[in-house]
Amino acid sequence: DIIYLIGTSKEELGGSEYLKTILGQTRGPVPELDLPFEKKMQDTLLGTIQAGLVKSAHDISDGGLAVALAECCISNHEHQIGATVKLNESIRPDCLLFGETQSRVIVSTDAGRGAALEKAFAAKGVPITKIGTVGGSRLVVESLIDLPLAKLADGYYNAMPRFMEK
Repeated sequence: DIIYLIGTSKEELGGSEYLKTILGQTRGPVPELDLPFEKKMQDTLLGTIQAGLVKSAHDISDGGLAVALAECCISNHEHQIGATVKLNESIRPDCLLFGETQSRVIVSTDAGRGAALEKAFAAKGVPITKIGTVGGSRLVVESLIDLPLAKLADGYYNAMPRFMEK
């Protein structure tokens, strides 16, 4: 399967989980929401889902792109599956991975349906970028992230119970 990023990433970290968790700061302008664009993107996404062009979809919200990709890989307990992602962005890596820019979604589709998916979004003026492929037992994002799914799942599902034990 092919992985696509719907929407555009911006160099925004204000009010993000990353800024709060890693730097202990709650400051900066939060990402703005363009409601007309959000509606156009969501309507286009719904249409492509109804047309059978989308196998999976996951919004990018708290934690940004990196967290959304990890959740996509490990959310099905019985069938966790890795991904290899290449991002051709010119923004800072921390903003790219953990920024919470609005109106972005990760979708996957069969390789044979990629062109139709791209055409549907392009026809509506909604940015769509092929960013990777599904498969394997690791989440790899260029030279930025390379982690086994077992480690991602352990952190995701067991962090709170471990914290509560303290």
